[in-house]
Amino acid sequence: MSTFDGRIREYPAIAVDNFQPTRPGVRIFLLSHVHADHLSGLDSRSFNIPLYCSEDTAKLLPAVRAEVSEPGTKKRSPAGKYTHLKPFLKPLEYQEPTQICIGAETITLTLFTANHCPGSTMFLIEGSKGNVVYTGDMRAEDWFLDTLESHMSSFSNILHVYLDTTFCHESFADFPSKSRSIEAFMEVIRQYDAETCFVIGYNILGVEPIWDRIYEDYGEKVHTIVRSTQRLSSF
Repeated sequence: MSTFDGRIREYPAIAVDNFQPTRPGVRIFLLSHVHADHLSGLDSRSFNIPLYCSEDTAKLLPAVRAEVSEPGTKKRSPAGKYTHLKPFLKPLEYQEPTQICIGAETITLTLFTANHCPGSTMFLIEGSKGNVVYTGDMRAEDWFLDTLESHMSSFSNILHVYLDTTFCHESFADFPSKSRSIEAFMEVIRQYDAETCFVIGYNILGVEPIWDRIYEDYGEKVHTIVRSTQRLSSF
């Protein structure tokens, strides 16, 4: 759960993952990914500020459906909750520095994958007030860090890092990789006979590698609910 207030202290005209259109002085917003705890304020129909994100996030965001409460049930509207944002979306490619004018200030914005879910992004902001990195939610596995090393020249002279500290505790010193986690998941499935029908209650963006692995190991179709299919079809 994100608790970040969205403020980039060095650049008050930039806010990230916390979207209040009435926030004074904000000229551009950055969105790291489309998990619900990072979308606060984007459902406002008065939103009219440029919103920078990755290309995949720009495709996924309009596909997120609104929940509609009814007595005794929860449904999702057939209309996208964030379709009104399409005119303001500014998708950027990963690792392609982009200059953006914010009033009298010009910053260079570069996106890097965060290894969290499809479209997840880290932001490198370079400008006259210093260079800062916002990681968003990231998964810093060995291969991921090795990839970042090839871009170390981009991360020179960093003044501040806005860091995801969700699991920054000694109790998570041996945090399993995605591949180890998926293998543990598959070990549970293998304990049951081949006729067993599994109903797996994961419907959050980022668990797609589990479905891929089930198909690879068993050659069986994986059936998803309609809204998951609609979301993935946005790719």
